[in-house]
Amino acid sequence: MHSDRPGFYGGVPQIAFSSFHTQRGEVLPTFVGNSVGIASYPAASAIIGAATRFMLPAALAPAAPLTVPFIAAVASYRVGLLAAKGAKLLGQFGYKLRHIEMGGDYQDTETAQALRMRAVSDMSSAMSYSRRWLGNEALFMR
Repeated sequence: MHSDRPGFYGGVPQIAFSSFHTQRGEVLPTFVGNSVGIASYPAASAIIGAATRFMLPAALAPAAPLTVPFIAAVASYRVGLLAAKGAKLLGQFGYKLRHIEMGGDYQDTETAQALRMRAVSDMSSAMSYSRRWLGNEALFMR
């Protein structure tokens, strides 16, 4: 019996489930890795199946139906990991390029850190100190 649906659709629930249960910032690499891994399985299976047909001795030919899917699954898993790693590297490159993380390329100094810590301790001790430090906040950041 022949089906008109590609085998890729069977992996869609798995891709959605694993993408839904990942940490923030890992959704796109997980989605890309799983999608590429599942999509590459039919091609890997066909290539490995054709290669083993010519490379296996006649005595090992009955083992091919068991070993080819396993080898293809491992190969497609590795391709998915490489795709996820590539997506993660592209995301990190974008963050570095646009300076999205807090502070951009701000370099902290010991003096600024000491002044901030002093301000925090003074603000926690009394209300009048907090009003004084909040008014001078711009001076500490330059």
